[in-house]
Amino acid sequence: VLTNAPLDFGEPVLESKCGKYMICRDACPGGAISGKNWNYRLKRNDFYDDKKCEKYALVVSEENLGKPDTVCGKCIYACPHTQKYIKRA
Repeated sequence: VLTNAPLDFGEPVLESKCGKYMICRDACPGGAISGKNWNYRLKRNDFYDDKKCEKYALVVSEENLGKPDTVCGKCIYACPHTQKYIKRA
């Protein structure tokens, strides 16, 4: 969708709000999350290994769903920010 309508927007998120909490890392069965706090200057692979995530998810999804998938989503579901959103919806 392309538009020239004036739209409201929020402030960009420039760094992690997690602090010392590593609930996502602890929830990740594939060991894909390093535990470093994200910020916009950090390269993705410094805090998240997409290949480890994909490797784990492909095996588990094939076993449980009968088809391959590349993300299990357990880290996202475990995140308190995600839980706040789910409860609002």
